[in-house]
Amino acid sequence: MTELEDQIIRKIDEKRDEIIRFHQAFIRIPSENPPSKYKEVAKFVEKKMSEIGLKTTIKRNNVIGELENGEGPKLIFNGHFDTVEAFKGWSQDPFG
Repeated sequence: MTELEDQIIRKIDEKRDEIIRFHQAFIRIPSENPPSKYKEVAKFVEKKMSEIGLKTTIKRNNVIGELENGEGPKLIFNGHFDTVEAFKGWSQDPFG
């Protein structure tokens, strides 16, 4: 493993509980499509990105976060917030 990979793993280990809490809160926001709460989910993600120091914008419910150092390669994460309908029959609340 490289030194950079070691640093990343250590940071993840250090922030493990915070990362879990963030994802638990994220999952609790109903995002079934339709009707989906895109704006609510986008604002939730945007808030976290702002808290960690990124310059953020929301365009058509897409969250863009930039680390403004102007140097080095670019890294892009691309995904979507919506899910299929949470049908009946779950043994636990899917948003729980």
